[in-house]
Amino acid sequence: MNLMESIRLAATSLRANRMRSLLTLLGVIIGIASVIGIMTIGNALRAQTMEGLESFGAGDIPANVTLRSEEDEDADFSNFDAESHPESLITEEMIDQIGQSLGQDLQGYSVSAQGPREAELTDPTGVTEASSSSSIEGVNENSLSYAGTDIVAGRGIDATDVAGASQVAIISEEAVDKLFSGDTERALGSELQLSSSAFDTPVTVVGVYSASSGNEFLSFTDSVSRVYLPYTLVKDLGNLPEGFERVSFRPEADAPADPEADAPADTVRTQIQALFDSFYADDTYAHVKVSDVTSGLDRVNSVINNISLAISGIAAIALLVGGIGVMNIMLVSVTERTREIGIRKALGATGKAIKLQFVVEAMMVCLLGGVIGVLAGGLLGYAGSAAMKAPGLPPVSAVVIALVFSLGIGLFFGYYPAAKAAKLNPIEALRYE
Repeated sequence: MNLMESIRLAATSLRANRMRSLLTLLGVIIGIASVIGIMTIGNALRAQTMEGLESFGAGDIPANVTLRSEEDEDADFSNFDAESHPESLITEEMIDQIGQSLGQDLQGYSVSAQGPREAELTDPTGVTEASSSSSIEGVNENSLSYAGTDIVAGRGIDATDVAGASQVAIISEEAVDKLFSGDTERALGSELQLSSSAFDTPVTVVGVYSASSGNEFLSFTDSVSRVYLPYTLVKDLGNLPEGFERVSFRPEADAPADPEADAPADTVRTQIQALFDSFYADDTYAHVKVSDVTSGLDRVNSVINNISLAISGIAAIALLVGGIGVMNIMLVSVTERTREIGIRKALGATGKAIKLQFVVEAMMVCLLGGVIGVLAGGLLGYAGSAAMKAPGLPPVSAVVIALVFSLGIGLFFGYYPAAKAAKLNPIEALRYE
């Protein structure tokens, strides 16, 4: 008996016992659907997470002032006291020297100055009595674009604003809703009063930004409305020390990034770290730690993959349960068809042919369950990822592995019943009632 004949006989047997075949399929369907659904959602989550982090400046190179510690070179920079040690802050001269040293390998940098966390925006003309609670943050001309913040109207902070400490502000759409009833055109160019515990100053609205920053994954970062001012203005008004606790550098896309490469220059990150080490060589209180964000992204990606695989492994247990169900039904089928097996053997069918027939039947059951499971899992995964606003399809590799695994389950759990059928004595089988 050839393979095609075995497939035909297996299909005939499945059609003759539709309900039993369907119940047998359920275990395989549930197992495959669970794995495919989880892999689809995990894939969408990973893509959404990586896209969100990249739009937030994940390709940038952050440098943070860090406490110098004999026990730990990577002491937490959050413990750094800028007010007590302003001499340890990163200066503009340092940044300029880094820019000159790296030349075309560096696209630019962003800095920020944290102002009062509680401030009120009001209309000094009294046209509207509404106010908007905000926190104040000083930025340079690159800060908002590097952070993925979308300017939906007007313009952002530019280099001229920074150089002149201009009294201009970028406000949120939420502030526009409260102060101007959502009229963006009326908001642009309007003068507002910005009041806080540290200072009270008029500012002119030159731009409006989207609170979601164009990224659903990072929308939680804007749960508090911010007012963006030139950092020079924030430092002047708040009497803050010169310098920065953190600077983020953006390398050019074609800048050398592989430390193992044969390029004459080392990586941009390593060069920046070396320059800061020279700047802080005599500072006994602090130094600057330049972070490798790319490796952090790789770790995030790895964690998401591991979580997806772990959950998929748990869901795959349902496949084993389904496989046991297939074996049970195949043993029942062998018992029911004992006389049929005896007749076929009496007519010359070999044990190998009998074994092939039942193995193929078990594999067909599992493959059919796998196909239905892939379709069901794909639909569930798409619905789940769409609910996360990142609709995605099952990875091709996961589909292929699922179908191959289904065939493997059928082969493994169908072999014993098939071998039992092949070993039946034809005379005893013919006597079976």
